[in-house]
Amino acid sequence: LLVTDVVMPRVTGPQLAERLAHERPLTRVLYISGYTQQELDRSGAFGQATAYLAKPFTAEALAQTVRGVLERPADPEQVPS
Repeated sequence: LLVTDVVMPRVTGPQLAERLAHERPLTRVLYISGYTQQELDRSGAFGQATAYLAKPFTAEALAQTVRGVLERPADPEQVPS
């Protein structure tokens, strides 16, 4: 599981996830951000995220979201043949 902010200096979360996907295609991604999901959708920075958690969040919210992401079935398009 990659947990990354969406907006960072030098590389965005989606760029980081794309780079990692080449070596580990089954990696799931949890994006976090202080921006709303709607703002990110409008900007195009968000892309197709596995999951999103808005800042600020509690440790409990993070744990529940991580569990949900890890328990979700793998995307068949990402499974190597």
